[in-house]
Amino acid sequence: MTYGIGGTVGPAAVAGLSAAYAPLTALLVLCAAAVCGAGLTRALPADQSQAHGADRTPSMRAGIALLVSRAPLRRVTVLTMLSALELGALPVVAAAFGPRLTHQAAAGATLIATYGVGNLAGSLLVTAFPLRGEPETLAIRLFTALAVVTFTAALSPGYVFALVAFAVVGVANSASFTATLAARSAYAPPGARAQIFVTSAGLKIALSSVGAAVAGTAAGLGGRTLLALAASTTFTAVLAAGTDRVLSARRAKRRQRMPEPAATDVLH
Repeated sequence: MTYGIGGTVGPAAVAGLSAAYAPLTALLVLCAAAVCGAGLTRALPADQSQAHGADRTPSMRAGIALLVSRAPLRRVTVLTMLSALELGALPVVAAAFGPRLTHQAAAGATLIATYGVGNLAGSLLVTAFPLRGEPETLAIRLFTALAVVTFTAALSPGYVFALVAFAVVGVANSASFTATLAARSAYAPPGARAQIFVTSAGLKIALSSVGAAVAGTAAGLGGRTLLALAASTTFTAVLAAGTDRVLSARRAKRRQRMPEPAATDVLH
């Protein structure tokens, strides 16, 4: 839910401050908010339940090794990282797409604010009605939905349609993000769970930054093309995860079919 609130209030605050003052003012306020958030986090009491735990938290290298070696975690990580390219590019794409549809400079900020409202609505929905089912399967399905609605947004015939589409993208993003959290909780070893979450978050932020940089560099392609390309990255993630799942299942079946050595063979 906190992601949904941040995704809603943040763009709205930036749009309002930029219109009332200047973009630099909005940037400084965001920096101050980050500093305040860090200070408030430091003020929270420590988690005493893990203070005397016997398990040692693995290093970041060990966390990455777990993300790669454990098949469900690997697939969820692929979904998270490649879709982060889309989500990082989305604000840049909206800044180009909104004005193209309305010829108004603030239209892009409104699109992102609507996306944030969708994020918040999705967060409230999954809080009230928790996702049920196998987490990895849910993640693949929900990221497929995210790619579909993003591509639909690229086909928007007008601004109102785009507003609705961006809101639905926000809902899909919130639901798919929740599925990845459930998957990490389900598949990560208890002693490495915190490192898995931190490593995954770091990779997601890094790829989001790459997505924003690429979208800014390619802004001349236009909002529709960029949205279609963003959707294609998430489609690629879904295809990669699905292919890996099929191949892993085939390897498991082959191992099951391999005959065990006879007792006489073992003795000789």
